[in-house]
Formats: sequence, structure tokens, C-alpha cells
Amino acid sequence: MSDWSLPNIVRKSKSNALKKLRAITYEDFDEAAKTFVRQSALRLKAGNWLYDNMPGEDFLDGEIGDFKILEEAKAHKIFAPFVVKQVFEPGTRITVIGDVHGDLESLVVILQDLQRQGYLDEEFRIVAQDFVIMFLGDYSNYMPHSVEVVRLLFYLHRVNFGKVFLTRGNHEYAIANKALYEQHATIGQQDLGERYSLIEEFAEKFDIYYYPDLLYWYDYVPLTYYVGCADEKTNVTNFIKFSHGGIEIGFNPQQLLVTRDVRFELIENINRYNALQKILTDKSLSHLHKKIKEVFSYLKQTPLKSLSETYTKKGLIEFDSPEALIMSKLGMQWNNFLPEDQDCGFAASLKHKSFYFGKAITEYFLQDLSEGPGINIAAIISSHQHFNDEDPAINFKSSMLDKLIENKGYVRQWQGIVHTLGDVGFTSGYNSYLVVQLEQALPEWTVTHFSKKIGDAAFKQVTQAMLG
Repeated sequence: MSDWSLPNIVRKSKSNALKKLRAITYEDFDEAAKTFVRQSALRLKAGNWLYDNMPGEDFLDGEIGDFKILEEAKAHKIFAPFVVKQVFEPGTRITVIGDVHGDLESLVVILQDLQRQGYLDEEFRIVAQDFVIMFLGDYSNYMPHSVEVVRLLFYLHRVNFGKVFLTRGNHEYAIANKALYEQHATIGQQDLGERYSLIEEFAEKFDIYYYPDLLYWYDYVPLTYYVGCADEKTNVTNFIKFSHGGIEIGFNPQQLLVTRDVRFELIENINRYNALQKILTDKSLSHLHKKIKEVFSYLKQTPLKSLSETYTKKGLIEFDSPEALIMSKLGMQWNNFLPEDQDCGFAASLKHKSFYFGKAITEYFLQDLSEGPGINIAAIISSHQHFNDEDPAINFKSSMLDKLIENKGYVRQWQGIVHTLGDVGFTSGYNSYLVVQLEQALPEWTVTHFSKKIGDAAFKQVTQAMLG
């Protein structure tokens, strides 16, 4: 086993929880992953699912065992993408943490600031009333401490069960991690700079190539949380959509949100074709129809042809194997939003294999999903988009990373219907997180942005209304 060390902030910490991270062994990580899966499986098995449509017994059993990465067929049998509805009482505070990507030091800095404010004790146990933590995905790869980050998340989830929530990012797939490992092996570390993959870390720190249980613990992490708070005066439950990425037009959560006492929905298929045709016949979006058609016509001649066909030809996509997911690139993990001053309406990215949505389509999407009785999806909070992107062929440019740097790690746009949170620090240069406060009346919901330049001593905070 190769020698390795944690950042100074961890080694100097008095927290026993962090001291335990100094000497993670294969056996410790393996058991922690199993505990995460068992806890998650028990919660899912005991919960109410829409139409009583639950994942299979193998999935809900939570005792699947170890896989080697070359035995992916075993993992396919339990693939079960799902979303969660979670309704909180007025006064609940939700701390939101963006992409971590192995940046243990920045994550610990944020957790220690939560300790300073009295939300967490020295062992990172939540001690504040009506307080939860929401992670937005992409926990591993790039920075050199993915193993420790994931192990810390397992710990937080275990000691704060029901109060720490993880969403699934586009990096939370075994096959995606394998592809990244193979890409790094081809390119060579010296050309990658300080970029690491999770499998490389396992090989270095545990002297193994495969990663135990990571082939399936990802599947116990939901794609999206719809977090709501009921307004008894209006009989409307207002929701925020928390997900790693942006809009998936082929999935509609209305029935989940309106059905009382149901918390989970298994996604067995999506229908992007019908959703796109609905957009292309809606008169309120007529000014974008030409642009949308232009983008899809362009994609026919590009490597994204197969992805674009899931919107224009494939019709129903059924998730009976992870290959369907790879082909479809689910929007709640991959898609993005156009910056406010670069809003061309609709665009596609060849580099990031995803779509970009402007204000008009985003507003349409939220209104369409809020047509059910007594529900309103008021806003989307996502991460993922810590990069710049452009394609002159379709007159598209997104400078979101520049805007995240300019705004110290957080961008609020379109009167607050979209909130983009940067990663925990390594790309923007700012340690950054949000605290959302829910109240009975939607106009009273607030979002507080905490940020500090990496290396500075204290966080600064700015509070504003969630909407308006």
C-alpha cells in the first residue's frame, strides 16, 4: 500500500470523526459502504412508492456483496433510478453543498463553519433543530482525496440518518469512473496535472484495481429531491427541485408530488419525444421553435447524434439496463442553464454532452410541472456547471465559471427560479455553500450564500429572498 496523507486541516483537527479518516483501510471503507447501502435500503423498503411500484427484492435487500469492476453485469440487475419527495415544516434550514470532486480540505472547511454556527458538534453530528444538509452530487474524481470524501459522507449519513441527503451526480456511475480511469491511463498523469480518478486512488491507497461496493452504492442515491413546504393558507405545497444538473424534459413528477403520503418514484422510462413536440407546438415558445430545430439539425452531424435522437426519434426510453442511461444522459445530472446575459434560448454542448436551457423554456418547464392540484415547483438549485462552454456553430456561449468566480461561487438568476452553486472551492477559488430557509409563505423563503476566498479566515454571508 502506498503512503498517503490528508490535508493539514484534517491532521490538526481535534475531531475524532476526522482523525478516523487518517488511516482508512480497505476493510473500513468496505464496511462503511455496506452500512450506507443497508441504511438506504431499509429506508427505501419501508417507504411508500408511487403506484406501489418498487425496485426489485435484490435492490431492497441491501446485501448484495462485492463486485469487481469487470463484473458489471451483476450491477445491471439492480439498476433502479429513483427520485424522492421530502416535505419539511416551516422554519427548516437546508444547507446546500455543491460538487466536491475529492476536495476534502474545502469540504472540511465548510463543515467546520457549520460547527462554528452551532449546527454541528465536534463529531459532525447535527445538533440544531430543523436543520438538514443537502449534497448535490459529484463526490469523487479530479482532486486527490475522493476516498476520504466518500468515507466522510458515509459517516455523515450514518450519524445524521434522515438529516443528511445525497443526490446523484453524473460522476456517480461505476462505468463512468471506469471510463475516466482508462482515459487517465491513456493520457498519462504528467499531462493531466493534478487530476485524479477514484479508481486510481483505490489502486494507490488500497492496492486494488476494483472498487468494492461502489459498483452499487451509487444506485441507492436518488437523482433528485423535490423538497417542499406546505402553505396552509393557500393549500399549496411549494417545492424546490434539488439535483446535480438541470432540466430533464422527459420526466414529469406531478403524480409523485400530488399523491399524499408517497415519497418515492421509480423511473422506469422517460419520453423526451412527446415532451419536445409539446414544446414545439406551444405558442408561448414560438420565438424559440426555429432555434430548437436548428440545434437538433446541427446535432445530426455530430457525435451527439444518438443523444439528440432520444429527443427526436427514439420516443420512449426504458431503463432496463444502464446502457439506456448512458445513451440518454439524464438531464437532472447532465443538463445546464444559460447565463442570464448569454441567453440564446436553447443550446447543446458537444464537449459536455448536454443541453442548455434559457429562461423561457425553464419557466415553461416549471409551470408545466406545477399544473397538478396544490403543488408549485418554485425553483431549481443545482451544481455541476463549474465550467465555461461555447460552440460558434450554433451561436452559443456560456461563461458560467467566470460568473461563479465573479460572484464568489454562486449565481442566482431569472428572479431566483434558478440557483447555480459552484463546487466547494477548487475551480472558483471560493469555499461556498448555501443555507435555504423554508417558511409557510413562499415570499418569505430566503437563501443565504456563505463564501470566502480559499485561504481567508472567515466566511461572509449575504441573505436574499429565494424569489423575486
